[in-house]
Amino acid sequence: LTGTMDVVISPPSASSPSISALEITYDSIEDIECTQNGKPVDTCVDAITYLNTAEFKQAMASAIQRALDHMKEYFGPALEDAGASLEQLAAEQGEPQVQVHGNEDRSLLQAHRSPAKQMALRATAKPGPGCPNALTIGILQVAASAAFKKYITDELPLHANHSFAKETISREGCSGSITAIAGMTFDADLKLEQIACNNAVCAKKVGWTCAGYEPLNATVAVSASSMSFEAYANGDASWDLGCLNGSSGNVSVSNGKTSFTVKNFRASLTGTMDV
Repeated sequence: LTGTMDVVISPPSASSPSISALEITYDSIEDIECTQNGKPVDTCVDAITYLNTAEFKQAMASAIQRALDHMKEYFGPALEDAGASLEQLAAEQGEPQVQVHGNEDRSLLQAHRSPAKQMALRATAKPGPGCPNALTIGILQVAASAAFKKYITDELPLHANHSFAKETISREGCSGSITAIAGMTFDADLKLEQIACNNAVCAKKVGWTCAGYEPLNATVAVSASSMSFEAYANGDASWDLGCLNGSSGNVSVSNGKTSFTVKNFRASLTGTMDV
């Protein structure tokens, strides 16, 4: 007996994610430019200093979180109303895998049988203690990816301000300190790569299966082939011996611009949500 089967489902509602940690990695920083009032200068706030600011990380994390908040739009009440869960659906279907996409009003998800290899690509990480199975995480990932793709563009480009208070800075072997206010703007074609469950606590069971997790701790990975970054700083800086034409001293920073490109940018966010 051969054939196909369409199953219309809607997972339980999911709470907004609460992000507790953000890790940033990249391959290289290129196209670095330093100017002051439009003229090239030898010393400026370096790229790594800007990328390590709490404001840059917070802006990135908040934008990703706001985009993922819309994941709820891809979930409907049908499964919860029926007292069922995605875990039950997985148990009932057994080995066959599913491919999920939203219908026109995005109030439901449709689950279709598809080759096992496709689902393996969606859920490559081994689930942690108490986590839903790979099928369930795969369904959540497809919904999250669709929401992220649609709504992250509303967040970009990102803007953030950072206040330097005698903070240590360095560039090309020169070190010093700066007291200034910097405005940062950064943009990237961000894509959601993966959702990996680290651990979960089952809060509601139906029979042998879990119908709700409170909380589910997960790591979400997003990436971009490149990210453009531009910052302007205004204040005062002091540089050590050898940085200012062979001597140390203070310098006024006026429209001190630092711009660069981050290649193969990747951000991993860890947080919790109820689902």
